[in-house]
Amino acid sequence: MLVGWLGEPRPEKGAGLLPEIIQSVLAGSPRRRVRFLLQCGGRTSRRARELDAQLSSFGDAVERLDVGIAQDAYLAALARCGVLLLPYDRDAYPPERGSGAALEALLTGKPIVATAGTFAAGLVTADSGCTGSDATSFAAGILRIADNYQHYLDGAARARERARQAHDRIACYRRLIGDGADEMPPENQRHALNV
Repeated sequence: MLVGWLGEPRPEKGAGLLPEIIQSVLAGSPRRRVRFLLQCGGRTSRRARELDAQLSSFGDAVERLDVGIAQDAYLAALARCGVLLLPYDRDAYPPERGSGAALEALLTGKPIVATAGTFAAGLVTADSGCTGSDATSFAAGILRIADNYQHYLDGAARARERARQAHDRIACYRRLIGDGADEMPPENQRHALNV
């Protein structure tokens, strides 16, 4: 199972938690084959070099992508991932602040491991992912998904379909213009269709 952490590697996205999460997952998964795909390569800051050095100690369990990749390379990386890890800082990513990576995970049917109390956590259902609050609980969520991967994959597919239906652009347009006949009580449908 490939766990993805994609997007700009910033502290508020949990970059500092990655080594501890990975260490815990690898220590708890001798029978499981869990690998990580992290978009954090190609940076030269001191913090990025320190993170790179820590990640190097995990050998082939961690694959690094450069941060500045083309859209098709990003989408290919997203497609390869079986789970998306979003250990975002709760203060920086409250429920009212969206997350492109979380929406991409939802709309591609990927199980999500996210910080409780964030926008991403609001997309997680009991069968489509796990939430946590620290490196230990994020690692436990990844291992829980690895142990029951098909269950979570099926749940993520159902969450994707619910999101697609809820945000179907034709249905949204019909609601916007007031032609939501299929959602109206029968006594109102006749009037809406005759306007």
